[in-house]
Amino acid sequence: MMLATHNVEEAVLMCDRILLFSSNPGRVSHELTVPFPHPRNRMMRRSDNSSMRSTP
Repeated sequence: MMLATHNVEEAVLMCDRILLFSSNPGRVSHELTVPFPHPRNRMMRRSDNSSMRSTP
């Protein structure tokens, strides 16, 4: 399933991977892996996110 959103919190709560797109010409600029286990909840939003890994 693919979810398109502008809301980072929503993406972290619902997805295992997050793809960031460049503005022009609309290509994937980064891929982030969400390290948090399911089920996730909104209380996690203030936790340390330094373990999120970016792949350019």
